[in-house]
Amino acid sequence: LDGAWNGRQSYALTGGTFVVDRARFDEYLARQAVAAGAELWDGCRVVRRGADHEDRIRLLTPRGMVFARQVILAAGAVTSLAMEWGFSLNQLGFCLEATVPMATGLDEVTQHRALFSLALLRCGYGWSFPRADRFVVGVGSAHYHFRNGSRVLARFCALTPELTGQLIENVRGAMIPKFRGPWRCYARDGIFVLGDTAGLVDPLTGEGIHYAVQSGRLAAETILSGDGEAAYDRRLRVELLPDLCQGAKLARLFHLCPPWLRAGGMALPGFRRCAGRFVDILEGRRDYHLLLPSR
Repeated sequence: LDGAWNGRQSYALTGGTFVVDRARFDEYLARQAVAAGAELWDGCRVVRRGADHEDRIRLLTPRGMVFARQVILAAGAVTSLAMEWGFSLNQLGFCLEATVPMATGLDEVTQHRALFSLALLRCGYGWSFPRADRFVVGVGSAHYHFRNGSRVLARFCALTPELTGQLIENVRGAMIPKFRGPWRCYARDGIFVLGDTAGLVDPLTGEGIHYAVQSGRLAAETILSGDGEAAYDRRLRVELLPDLCQGAKLARLFHLCPPWLRAGGMALPGFRRCAGRFVDILEGRRDYHLLLPSR
């Protein structure tokens, strides 16, 4: 964890922590689905929902009409389908990500270090993850109107010794949902909403793959068991939403704390212990409810 002028605090990972290449991961999941019997229509999107036919949901696609008893809606953070089908609308944040070549001569520890900059943004942070011969770097903000994102990214790289002087390449931006609290419902009329589309994203870090996979598992298990939409909604509220609600409390505290105060906190033993618990959360060894009381 980088506290800018107050130095860094390092925490050892226990193993089993991976940097996911999203394109390769998605391709792997698609191959597994096809191997299990799914039919993949690559690049085909749902244009709109037509009038239902008997007990089937009718969807209009560029390849014609599709009829289904259930629909799992996992269309990313920015989609009009959820709202059109009667679900809530996500509030959005924004992030920029890029790659930076590894400089020659870096020691082995630096080549394998994941870095989080806590003193960069009031409502966000910067990050750097090692991947082969480069670093994946980024900055993210809980605000949709993230001004001067490119300038903040360049400043982050300039202030980070292992990134300084290297070319910033492959810059891309994305909107991410902000979890502000549970929706009224996550499934209705045969439609199950999950992942980023349902706003199921870590309120503090913006990480969403874990919640997408878990909500997808819950939706699939509910459909296969024949328990109906209400059962999926109940399981989300028991298995995923309590921790997200606790994370949202912590995120609000983090965003209220100015960057200079976070940097100053790096000198305090209590702050460092709390930061260590945050690292445990990143590694999946601790839940948010263990950091904050439920009431």
